[in-house]
Amino acid sequence: MWQSMFLSGLKPSDKLTGLILSALMVYILAGISIAPFHADEADHLFKSQDYVAYFVLLDPFRLRVDPPVEINSESHIRLLTGTTSAYFTGFFLWHTGVRKWPSAWYYPDSVSENRLAGRWPESSILNRGRAVSGILTALSVILIHRLGTKIGEHIQPSSSGGWLSALLFALHPVILLNGRRVMQEGALMFFTLLLVWLGIRTAENPSRKNGLFLGVGIGLAFASKPTTLFAILGVTIGVVVCNHFHWKNAAPLGLCIFAAGLGYLMLTPAIWGNPPARLILAAQLRQEVLEGQATSSGDAYTNWTQRWSALLVQPYPDKIQYYESPDFARDSQIQAQIKNYEQSPWRGIGIPAWIGMGCALVGLIRLLPPGDKNARIQPRARVIFLCWGIATAFGLGLSVPLGWQRYYLSWTLICVLLAGLGLDFLRQSVHPIWRSVSGMFHA
Repeated sequence: MWQSMFLSGLKPSDKLTGLILSALMVYILAGISIAPFHADEADHLFKSQDYVAYFVLLDPFRLRVDPPVEINSESHIRLLTGTTSAYFTGFFLWHTGVRKWPSAWYYPDSVSENRLAGRWPESSILNRGRAVSGILTALSVILIHRLGTKIGEHIQPSSSGGWLSALLFALHPVILLNGRRVMQEGALMFFTLLLVWLGIRTAENPSRKNGLFLGVGIGLAFASKPTTLFAILGVTIGVVVCNHFHWKNAAPLGLCIFAAGLGYLMLTPAIWGNPPARLILAAQLRQEVLEGQATSSGDAYTNWTQRWSALLVQPYPDKIQYYESPDFARDSQIQAQIKNYEQSPWRGIGIPAWIGMGCALVGLIRLLPPGDKNARIQPRARVIFLCWGIATAFGLGLSVPLGWQRYYLSWTLICVLLAGLGLDFLRQSVHPIWRSVSGMFHA
């Protein structure tokens, strides 16, 4: 079922399609072992042992969190981070023979002090954990290709927007770095794109089955990282708008809400003690963390203009942000890793912000007018995409107080898709002109 959902637009005889997508996926996976280390990777490796408590020992109740919750404590990590990637990572580590998990990073200590205390994970365990995130990021290539193709065909029946979006995604330096690390970003990207795809299917055919699958997708997305809430709100609003708030679609919507709530609850035992209270506590703790980061970081915004202008800069930054803590700049091992990564062919290919966002603007302009009546898909895909983009832009603009690149990955996904659509339009516009000019010289 899932295979047909992802690959339904690929012709069985089109071997080139599978070959190119596979090559892009291999490129993502090839750079896993040389990605520079990030302290959060230790935390997420530490949390991945929750898989053992839940699925091996069958004792998920030990994962419950009860207040008070201290900063940098096990409960703090468990309440503020997603569970989807933790379970996948724990599954892979456990079934490849890992029985001793790394310790969590202690941020008040320096990098060297954490290393001496044994909190820097062993390479073998680190790379196994990265394989999980890398696979999720690589699989996102298929989803972004399908979304780009689906939305692009609404603009131009002969669209190559899917190919161009997949290429921009797989070569994007920020996506590559964060998608290869043992953090939440690989799961965030995959399950966000899956959510949007399921939202489009449900908008086009609001059946009970599609409503149920969308609910499962919402639960998985929210469990992957709490900031997927913006995408969830956008997609859900888009589905409701597409179906004109008809009461006859109440059953699919009800199944969607039920599956989303039950799925998220089952995946998040940390909130079992009192789900509403724990979710409120998690939001409060998250706000405290953001305020602390903004206070101590030189990347903090000082006004609202900087917050909103970041949406134009962050999708295509001039430099890759390898770390957020200044202490990492003083560590020779980290700097050696960065130098090695920068000199490798696996770092990706950056493009200037004015080119990337210029193409994204062209794609947005092409997406806004009503679609061609002869297009091969219904305009509901466009509505879902626009609702997703608007909700994400406003959510990040209002909630993110500092310019950390990985906080904008969900917005980068949208801009990559728009840039792919914009590039495709420019390609199709230039081709007839080039053919006419060539004909003049060969006449």
